Amino acid sequence: MINKKNGLGRGLDSLIPESVNDDQNRVFEIPLCDIEPNPDQPRKEFNEQAIKSLSESINEVGVLSPIIVRKKDNKLFEIVAGERRWRAAKMAGKKKIPAIVKTYDNKLVMEVALIENLQRQDLNPYEEAIGYQTLKEAYSLTQDDIAKRVSKSRSAVANSLRILSLPGFVLDEIRKGTVSAGHAKALNSLESDELKKILLYEIVKNNISVREAEELSKRLSQKKRSNLIKRNFKKDTYTIEVEDKLTKQFGTKVQIKNGKIKSKIEIEYYSEKDLERILEKLNRM
Repeated sequence: MINKKNGLGRGLDSLIPESVNDDQNRVFEIPLCDIEPNPDQPRKEFNEQAIKSLSESINEVGVLSPIIVRKKDNKLFEIVAGERRWRAAKMAGKKKIPAIVKTYDNKLVMEVALIENLQRQDLNPYEEAIGYQTLKEAYSLTQDDIAKRVSKSRSAVANSLRILSLPGFVLDEIRKGTVSAGHAKALNSLESDELKKILLYEIVKNNISVREAEELSKRLSQKKRSNLIKRNFKKDTYTIEVEDKLTKQFGTKVQIKNGKIKSKIEIEYYSEKDLERILEKLNRM
């Protein structure tokens, strides 16, 4: 049973775009035992201390902003937005909670839950990225579509989704809150897991800032490229054999110098007469 109650929680309602509002804006008092969380909601981590603080506030002044729920086939209600308040109300020993009952489909439930969490800044970067990925893959939304729905730039959504390409050892730190979205972007700019581990260590153990992480990422990339170039330029057995053959043929030292774009052969000579001798050999070849 739900009891009708007058009024509307403007705070929560303002989080939902006009396009997803409907005329079912009545607030009901619904038993907490008749409500269950949404298993697909973007937020996966709940700070117990924050829930405790919220429950103490609820004990003092009650739930100021209704949660949003939808009716399920099993006659229970599923939370669309407001799981923290639901958890805190349970912790406070409340029996009922003010709620607005909506008739949202699965896509709209995900959108509203994501919008609420983003605007309340409750999501960590990993949870935000998972929310975008769900909208993209499950509901075929483009990055532009997602950006419009959550009032973010397309580049912000794209950068968030790139987080999911990071290796598991980085994602674990993001979930724990030790790596920020800015740190994650710096980590994503590195090509190898080996370099990512070096930068991650500095972020987690030495608590370097995002700017410092970006600078270190550039230095690591430059060093990696420099080492790679040196390895590529290192003479192989074939090059050495050719050098030896040409040295014997011309009777003077010959060096083959490999370059990134172009390479060259150097033939040493010590006088005009020596140069003429070498030119004669070249003409006969």
